[in-house]
Order: sequence, then C-alpha cells, then structure tokens
Amino acid sequence: MSYQLMIKLDSILGGIICFILSFLAKFRKYVSNNNFGKEDILIIKFWGVGSISLTFPLLFAIKNNIRSKITFLTFESNRELLDHIDEVDNVVTVRNNNIFKFGIDSIKVLLFFAKNRPSITFDMEFFSRYTAIISFLIGSKKRCGYKSLSKFQNSLYTDLNLFDPSKHISFNFYKMLSNIGVNLEEDYLQRFYKKRIDFKELDEENILKKNSLSEKYIVINPNSSNLCYNRRWLPEYFVSLLNKIRKQYRDIQFVFVGSKNERKYSEHIIDLLDNHNVINITGETSLSDLLIIIKRAQLLITNDSGPMHLASLFQIKCISFFGPETPALYGPLNKQNINFYDNELKCSPCVDVYNYKYCNCNNNLCMSRILPDSVFHSVDKILSGL
Repeated sequence: MSYQLMIKLDSILGGIICFILSFLAKFRKYVSNNNFGKEDILIIKFWGVGSISLTFPLLFAIKNNIRSKITFLTFESNRELLDHIDEVDNVVTVRNNNIFKFGIDSIKVLLFFAKNRPSITFDMEFFSRYTAIISFLIGSKKRCGYKSLSKFQNSLYTDLNLFDPSKHISFNFYKMLSNIGVNLEEDYLQRFYKKRIDFKELDEENILKKNSLSEKYIVINPNSSNLCYNRRWLPEYFVSLLNKIRKQYRDIQFVFVGSKNERKYSEHIIDLLDNHNVINITGETSLSDLLIIIKRAQLLITNDSGPMHLASLFQIKCISFFGPETPALYGPLNKQNINFYDNELKCSPCVDVYNYKYCNCNNNLCMSRILPDSVFHSVDKILSGL
C-alpha cells in the first residue's frame, strides 16, 4: 500500500472515525494522573527505521528509570531492528503490503491488546489519526500523544504533548516521559549518543563474509525513501565524488545499500563510475545485515534517510546531505557526523511533520548547491585519518 494512499485514508476515513469516537471519549471515565500503573508500556511508531531508532533514548530511559515491560507496535518491515535490542520485550506488527492485510492486522492488534492491555500508551506518530484511533481503542488508562489541530483527534488521548519544532525529533520523543513523572537532564541525548548500541544475536563475521565485503569499505546510500525523493543528492554528484575518492584511495571498496525498489537507481550511478570495485547489495540485505554492514564501515555517505540514524547508534563516521529537511530536527546526534546543508535558501526546509513530508518542488536547489568538491574535502579528512 502506497504512502500516498495511507495519507488519504488517514485524513478522510481517520477523520470520520475520530469524530465518532470523540463522543465515546466524553463518556469514558478517565482516571487521575496518579491512578495508573507503570508495569506495561506500549510504544507506537510505524513510519521510518531512522525515526524508530530516534526513539531509542526513550526506550533506554524507560528501562533505566522505571523498568517497565515495553511492547512496540510498528510495521512488520521494522521488526528486525527491534528484535535485536534487549530494551524491547515484545514486538507487535501490522503488515502494510496492501489495504486488506493492513485492515486484518489492525483488527488482530486490537484483539491482542484486549487481552494484553498496557497501562500506558505512548503514540510517537506526529498527528496520525490512525494511531490516535488505535491508542484509544486499546484503552490504556494513560494515553499520551501529540496535540494536533483536530479537537476530535485530541480527545482520544488523556495527555497531550506540544511538538516543539525548535528541538530535535529525539528530544520531542523522550520528553513524553514527563507525562509519567520522569524528567531527564538536558544533556541526556548527548550522553546517550556517546555510547555504542549493542544488537544481540548477530553474527558479524558471517554477515560480512556472505556479502563479500573487504576489510576497508565505505557504505554509499544514494537513495531516500518514497516519503520524499527530493532528499536525494544529485546522482551525477555522487559519481563525481566517488571517482575523486577512488583516485585518492584505490583500496577502498564502495558498498551500495538501499531497498529493493531503489536498486535500479543505485545501478544507474554504479554504471557511471570509472572503477567498478563496487558491491551493490541494494535490496539484497536484511535489516539485520544492514546494521552490521554499517557498524563495520569506515564511513557512510548518505542522503537524509534511515541508514544515517543507524550509523549514529554505532558512532560511525557519516557524511549526510540535507535540504528539504533540516538537520536541526533530523540530523544525527553523534559527533562523528558531518552534515551538508545550505541554510541560506528561504525555501529550505520545505517538508515537516505538519505537511506529511510532502514536497512538490521540481528544482531542489537545496541539494544541487551542495558541491562534490566541498564534500570530498571532508571525506579526505576522514579517510586520511584512518
């Protein structure tokens, strides 16, 4: 099921359901803020592997401060990321391959939580009617979400949080803990991203071997998800940059990554390179394999996308390109990252959580003004220090 279809369903059908449920919400007896347990917490986050990784500071804070059982509700495609961290006790998923599987799994989710009702629900989606509906129907005594422009949607929560556009997304996530009396220090995020996250039950050496990776390699992600293709740095710029790197560092292997529907785009760039010491595993790796491939890389060069945030979890050096979005909100929080972003353009950033990350720009100057020569200068500094 396409992202565009899901947005339409969320807006139209979701709006109608929120309106109907808002009347039920008026008659539901809410308990006071002091009359709820903290034994079981449900986290809802469907969109984006990268965005899900930005909830990790929240997950770790829950385990370290109140030691609750954590259940995570997400899309099936995100399961692998959560299956390999100890902080998540249970992962419940919804398939979004098509509208029928999506509907069936949504009903199964409600039936599951009817028998396993959490005491607290944190809805981490910004302004999604679907997740507001699911949160309400699951029926936790305390349901925390972000305040939207819809009073009907807002009525489905017991606790509303204001999204702060001046703060990083990860900050907006973990500040939701204040709803249950957990207030973290201002430098919590900086301290969190100084350590590397361990993922359990992954055979690193076997993963590298089966993907034919050399000892020294750079991971290249020229793709961005279908949420916003304008986040892509120009393909000819990638070609120019990689050719410059090859001339200077002949023993470095290039490893292209991405999803299945992005393979042709990666192939197009690879065909234009001067040297073909390249491994193209775009669309061929599991999420578990991708974690290790990024973890063992000398460098990641990427658009604003999921792999960028995965690199932050491992303290991997990363070159990232921003334009439609700003690194102030979505940039990696580890100090190993170099963000390229032209903040002099009045039209940038143009996508945000308020417009469903929709962009109709036909000439994304924000990306074309990031030139290969300036990027190579930063890459050269990193690789020369290895």
